[in-house]
Amino acid sequence: MDTSIVLWIVVGVIVVIVVIGVAYYVSKQRRKASAAADRRKAEDIRARAQEGAEDARKSDAEAQRAAADAELGRIEADRMQREAESRQSEAATLHAKSEEQFREADAVDPDVDVRRGGDAAPERPRPDTTP
Repeated sequence: MDTSIVLWIVVGVIVVIVVIGVAYYVSKQRRKASAAADRRKAEDIRARAQEGAEDARKSDAEAQRAAADAELGRIEADRMQREAESRQSEAATLHAKSEEQFREADAVDPDVDVRRGGDAAPERPRPDTTP
């Protein structure tokens, strides 16, 4: 074999080794770039998930606040209903007392004939019995 052939074989082997090295280096760089891109994508997904979790907590707090407001409203409505019933009962008592006083006045008034239902009684206001 001639030295030039051996030299060309050595140069060819070196070129093949360099090409393989460059291909390996480029492949490694692509894997690193792909891994970095995946890390950034995962970071973005985690950030969106964190925002979603915060929104969910905020919504939950608002729902609890609305439920508490509704409960306070129900309590206030119950209290007002009891107060209205008490005042209605008081008004009914006052109406009955007033009517009794009118009957007593009719019994004492000489111008009223109580046997005929008090026809000659002076005009008097009648209690409003509409609820």
